[in-house]
Amino acid sequence: MRLRRSRRPLAAALCALAALTAAGCAGSTSGSAGRTAAPAASYADQVVVLRDGRVAGHGPPLEVLTPGFIEEVFGVRAYVGPHPITGRPHIAVASREG
Repeated sequence: MRLRRSRRPLAAALCALAALTAAGCAGSTSGSAGRTAAPAASYADQVVVLRDGRVAGHGPPLEVLTPGFIEEVFGVRAYVGPHPITGRPHIAVASREG
């Protein structure tokens, strides 16, 4: 599958995550790296979170990506719950100050 540049980068990112999920469902192993936890919560079966180059947590997303863990590792407050449209796990974040 060939991905092309999109004028809609968010839509392209969601398409790529859906393609990775489909490959995993077909019995393949796939991986993705990112700087935020939200896509991992919605699409991954397993996550590995790195902090300072070391594994800070690993396992199923909802077991690892708790509000307390997200605040500790990423320095932000977090809400973890179902996405209002898809029902998949969803993470919303806010700064500690606001």
